[in-house]
Amino acid sequence: MAAIAARPKLVVSRRVAFPVKRSVVSAWKYQRACRFVAVSHFVARELEAAGIRRQKIDVVYDAVDTGSLARSGARCDWSASFPAVALALDDPLKGKDLVRSAACLAGIPVMLSENLPTDLRQASMFVYITQSEGLGSAALLAMEMGVPVIASRVGGLTEIFAHNVSGIFVENEEPKIASAMRRIVTEPGLAERLIAAGKARIRECFTCEHLLQGTLDSYRRALGTA
Repeated sequence: MAAIAARPKLVVSRRVAFPVKRSVVSAWKYQRACRFVAVSHFVARELEAAGIRRQKIDVVYDAVDTGSLARSGARCDWSASFPAVALALDDPLKGKDLVRSAACLAGIPVMLSENLPTDLRQASMFVYITQSEGLGSAALLAMEMGVPVIASRVGGLTEIFAHNVSGIFVENEEPKIASAMRRIVTEPGLAERLIAAGKARIRECFTCEHLLQGTLDSYRRALGTA
């Protein structure tokens, strides 16, 4: 509807990982926009694959509201005795059942959460297994709250952290996920290193200041003032 009605310049925000439809209507609709704000470089590449010129795309990462979390006291005092936490999503692209079976194999209790800001306060790790992801704001939240993250090596998730430095990437296979989960609770100092590097990574790329500045810059380009 915006593409049909828009007389002012149209800016499109794209956050999802799945490819853009290749229909004539979709192609026309996307060509109406003068600028695209992609949530990750992975999503930007999907737009390019659909025929959008790279010069029209800006990558602006999601942010964690660190100030709000600090005010609410939403931080985790880490302990290996806490359960692992994963998302309680029924989406078939999300690996809820795979996480549950990997946790059983690893001998680590897992909580399937519908309220991450609360449940991450007492979590030994956050396990995010998925087949597709535009970026991964849930993983960003865990990193800022001081929870080590294990995530699938897919889509925009690969841009969030460095493997074995600020998080752990795994293939979507039960034994590999279980092995990574055991590492978190058995390797001395690993969790502390991941937590410290994860928080540093948030401050490097994923603060509200980064998000606001990137968004403003994109709109200035759309208006021809940058």
